[in-house]
Amino acid sequence: MQPNYCKAVHAASTETIALKESRRVYDYYGILKPKNNPRVSVELSAQLSHLIDLTKLHCVIDSPTIQEMLSEDWEKLNARGNETIAQALGRAIRDLNFEGLIAPSSRDQRGRNLIWFPDDLEADSRIEIVGKENLKQWLA
Repeated sequence: MQPNYCKAVHAASTETIALKESRRVYDYYGILKPKNNPRVSVELSAQLSHLIDLTKLHCVIDSPTIQEMLSEDWEKLNARGNETIAQALGRAIRDLNFEGLIAPSSRDQRGRNLIWFPDDLEADSRIEIVGKENLKQWLA
């Protein structure tokens, strides 16, 4: 395990935002997107009791700004062994015993992402796939 490593799961507020977020990888690495790319989207039901909303960060601190964090090239920084400001903030949020955070989408700031730490959910918190039984037929 890497230093400062923790498990984090990301989900987008809408299917459109999820597609924009995933397409960023294609753009970043110059991968030609296949015409018939298999994809599975699921709806989640989330009940978390201890979140922090970074979309309201400007109300609390002046810096770092959301724009500064969204503009970081995390792939390049991580490849050099460096942690981004956003990753450091996420780690600090986890260290303060939050279950996760809400952040603006890096691809469309009208959208939101939910990022949670699955190893740190409180006993009464839940994240579940809506229609999980129906999903199984598509993953055979």
